Amino acid sequence: MINFDYETTIDQVRNLLLDYEIPPHLVGFNLIAEAVTIKLAKPYSSIKDIYSAVAAGCSKTVEAVIRNVNYAIKQSYNLGSILNIPKQQIFGGRVISILAIHIKSMIAPPPPCFAG
Repeated sequence: MINFDYETTIDQVRNLLLDYEIPPHLVGFNLIAEAVTIKLAKPYSSIKDIYSAVAAGCSKTVEAVIRNVNYAIKQSYNLGSILNIPKQQIFGGRVISILAIHIKSMIAPPPPCFAG
């Protein structure tokens, strides 16, 4: 598990979502940000557990979270090409996992240099 501050991380996730042209006015925008942040905190969690945690945190059903996340993803016309995902493979769980990998690479400390 990487060490990070929740508020800083969720802000980084939201900025990345804006860069990826996911409309911020949609409910799914913040749900995706929450899901990615949970994935970063608990990288071995299943997407089902992540959706359940997000739903519990915002008083929604898991089905509503999934529906809102997928709708927000579909509203970003270039997301598939930005993340290099074929159009038929763009869905919430996959996008959340890939976004978590992107954010992790941004906030993880660089590897140590070895003198040769």
